[in-house]
Amino acid sequence: MASEPTQRDQRPPTQRDQRPPTQRDQRPPTQRDQRPHTQRDHAPPRSALRLPDYLEAEYDLIEDLDSGGEANVAVIRRRRDGVCKVVKIYHRGITLSQSFVDRLATADPAHVLPVTRSTYTGWGAPRFIEVMDFLPDGSLETLLARSGGRAPELALDILVEMTEALQYIHQRMGIVHRDIKPANILIRSRQPLDLVLADLGIAAELAATRQSRRDTTGGIKGTLVYQSPETLNTPNAGRSRDWWAVGMMMCEVLTGQHPFKDGSGRPLRDENAIRHAITMGDIDLSAVADPRWNLLCRGLLVHNPVDRWSAPQIRAWLDGDSPPVAAARPAGIRGDRPIPAFRFARRRFTDPVQLATHMVTNWDAAVSLFTSKQQCDALRAWIREDVRDTHIETNLLTPVGGRRSQIDARILEFAAHYRGSDVIYRGAPINSRDLAIRYLQAGDDWPRDPLLQSLEPDVVAALVETQFDEKAGPAGQSAEYYALARLSRYAKDVDQRIDAAAAAIVQAATTRVAGVDVGVDVREAIPRRITRAKGVARAALLSPACLTDLHRDLTQMDRSGPHWFAALCAQTRPPARHPDNADADAQQIATTALAHGVGDLARHYQQAVAAAEAAEQERRREIEAAEAAAVRHRNQAIKRGLTLRALGAAAVAVAALIAHIMVTPKVPPTTEWPFSWVHEILNFPSATFQQVALVLAIAALVLMVVVVNFADLDLRMMDTATKSAIGFGGVCLLPLVLSAVCFVLLIALGIAAVGVVILIAIGIAGAAS
Repeated sequence: MASEPTQRDQRPPTQRDQRPPTQRDQRPPTQRDQRPHTQRDHAPPRSALRLPDYLEAEYDLIEDLDSGGEANVAVIRRRRDGVCKVVKIYHRGITLSQSFVDRLATADPAHVLPVTRSTYTGWGAPRFIEVMDFLPDGSLETLLARSGGRAPELALDILVEMTEALQYIHQRMGIVHRDIKPANILIRSRQPLDLVLADLGIAAELAATRQSRRDTTGGIKGTLVYQSPETLNTPNAGRSRDWWAVGMMMCEVLTGQHPFKDGSGRPLRDENAIRHAITMGDIDLSAVADPRWNLLCRGLLVHNPVDRWSAPQIRAWLDGDSPPVAAARPAGIRGDRPIPAFRFARRRFTDPVQLATHMVTNWDAAVSLFTSKQQCDALRAWIREDVRDTHIETNLLTPVGGRRSQIDARILEFAAHYRGSDVIYRGAPINSRDLAIRYLQAGDDWPRDPLLQSLEPDVVAALVETQFDEKAGPAGQSAEYYALARLSRYAKDVDQRIDAAAAAIVQAATTRVAGVDVGVDVREAIPRRITRAKGVARAALLSPACLTDLHRDLTQMDRSGPHWFAALCAQTRPPARHPDNADADAQQIATTALAHGVGDLARHYQQAVAAAEAAEQERRREIEAAEAAAVRHRNQAIKRGLTLRALGAAAVAVAALIAHIMVTPKVPPTTEWPFSWVHEILNFPSATFQQVALVLAIAALVLMVVVVNFADLDLRMMDTATKSAIGFGGVCLLPLVLSAVCFVLLIALGIAAVGVVILIAIGIAGAAS
């Protein structure tokens, strides 16, 4: 998204954007650069500060700097090239989350001092270490001290630098600095003036973990002056606190002193008096004589953070406009008389802003208040009659019955009336970016996250209302408003679309492959994936960048997998640029979130299908192998049968040939029967012809045996050929068979004749007796 031109972009070419390319390294030597080398330049000084091993190996400690309650600070110089750095070694127990460190690493060095952060464990307990560039010009605090406490000639440049830096960390990084003061604004160069923010990480992260900002700021000289009214009772004030600090700082730059004065016009020194002045909005800007600068300071030091100026109003002021300034105290609240105290959670409040702040950090007590008719009546009487706030809606002061979400929504709405868009929900700051991260980190357990579980439609709608800026109009709302509005408007629709798409996946995953239920794992896992997809979709509604990341991850997956996954991916498309409105493509978000969540299931399903198909192929191969083995066994049996028959026939033929050769010469040509027949049979057409035929039959049968066992021919054809060869051999045996029949008949006739003779003899013998 292209950003609108900033004031820096429109300033004359004497500003930093158009300065010559000569940097700090090219400017004339300073007195420090030209002074004679001392012993310090050649040997490290004695110091109680100890450097980590990895720094001690490359750097010498040059100078101890002022150290606060959180870290020891020193200037170190690299031995090989003389480059100086500043090292901060934080005390035990002070650290930053890795995700926050990663976010800080992306900060633009044009606005934020580059810092290398690490955790050192060489001293036992982990110690957080920061190494940053050493800037010889020091901080804005140093500049003001050298200028007698004020520098009105630099006010415009300081304002522009701070506006751009704060807008960058607020909108691009989503970070509230929390400790804006001259000491934390470093000077990279004087001509042109180039300022960068320092202590961004520790100020932003550690302050969020403290019970009260007063624990760390009340006793530090000068810091309390830069604290806004909403910070004095809670550590969770938002971006507006940084703009209040800019207003205080500009007063100091212009006048050389802060605007808190006693009845005699003398600057206040007592911290309790300053704290009371901040709380009650008693800011004396009479010392800012210039009307334009007075207008700016009044806009930045508005009591109510909702009405306080920020980057848009400052840019308009720089362009010559005069944006409206709200009343010093919240609209509708009269501060011309003492306000009776209202008792809440064992404390007394005279300021509704402080009351609202205490409510959001004591949520259970606030729930008790808004569910009690008696307490709500007392609150309504105090707001209407004592505070005289005529702008608050009546329904915000009535008791709530019903669901817990309705009670939470009422607390949010009441707090937003006085605290503006800096939302604290159930005691913790809440914004779209952190919610998106929380949804992603929770995964499929997000419905069991106490905070996310409580974000029912009533609560989300109330969160949206806390971000609505009536002055900006529907088309000019903040990115935070649009993000929460998308969640409120489309979460239910996205859930329904995810459920429908998941039902289609379950239906498609019921297909059986080769009798195997390959989709059982998908069907069992899909309920958790649906839950995860709904959480991811909510993160995408809250953060368009999340949707972009999801689609990028999806394009890197294999989308040619199961047909149901390919069909789901086909419904996704690259998201449009980050929307500057509350619109969203519910179908696009639903399909992208679900496809991203079931990508691994698609791979497992594809693997299950491949395994089932491989198992089926293996089973078929085994069947085919068994059938082939059976065929081989059957063929071998056939071959054995053919071989035995052919060999038997050949043996018979060989015996017949031997008999023919032996018998034929012994049968003379005679007229006696049966020898005459046998001789004719054995010599038809000749004995040699019959013997050659027998030899051929034997050869054919032996050839059949060889072919059957060594040639890969059709066994049915071989069976026919073998039968033919056996038949041929049988024909060749016929003469011998007929000859044998003749001899058999001769023998039979002889036996018959003997029998007849015996019978006759028996008959005669019987007759004679």
